[in-house]
Amino acid sequence: MDITIDRVQNRKQLREFIRFPHELYRGNEYWVPALEAGEYKTFDPSKNDAFQFCECECYLARVSGKTVGRVAAVLNTKSNQRWNEDAVRFGWLDFIENQLVLDALLAAVEDFASRHGCRIIKGPLGFTEMDRTGLLVDGFNHLSSFTCLYNYPYYGEMLQKAGFAKDTDWIQRSLDVPGQMPKMFDYCPLITQRYGLRMVEKCSMRVLARRYGHKVFQLYNETFAPLYESSPLTDSQINEYMHTYVPIMDRDF
Repeated sequence: MDITIDRVQNRKQLREFIRFPHELYRGNEYWVPALEAGEYKTFDPSKNDAFQFCECECYLARVSGKTVGRVAAVLNTKSNQRWNEDAVRFGWLDFIENQLVLDALLAAVEDFASRHGCRIIKGPLGFTEMDRTGLLVDGFNHLSSFTCLYNYPYYGEMLQKAGFAKDTDWIQRSLDVPGQMPKMFDYCPLITQRYGLRMVEKCSMRVLARRYGHKVFQLYNETFAPLYESSPLTDSQINEYMHTYVPIMDRDF
């Protein structure tokens, strides 16, 4: 099999990179695609503030001119400093069920790592923990969330054959919201009075975001600090997430 690896260098190739999973998972009832507009934004240095401390190259694997795989190599210097390691990440990994295709994609990531003086390769990881992360190893017959990765069972088997091993575990849970408020909520008035809690004033989401948005993300940074491969969001990243999500948030939640 003659496999060629092309680095994504223009808009047409980026579109092919972003659209490849639509062909790979065609007919799969459990795969949920990422928002394409968000994917284009992620790989645009003028719109993704993670490029302030990240470098990235994207690759396409082709056989006889047909795309059969993709991968992105990411160097997050801030995370490396935070965790005192010299690692390159691979993400957006998708490929047909062929070990040679996967090996060729990983070889491109290894070359990227070598050029940047890194000895460790980890993945699937994105620019930051706000990107889709991880490899699905169980629950392949459950509908995916568009914020989480889905992959075929052969991904893990072939990555192991390529020499990779599990570094950590993540668990995803699905919760059912009851139709009625649980009995414990009867104690809300007592708890709010005892601890001096209060509901946020009734005002627009934009006003709430202006008053509390940065405080919420600062709490996020402090809370997630010990978690695997995490690095704090910058002020510019916080502003961008607020700009993206505040207009579509429902304050009743």
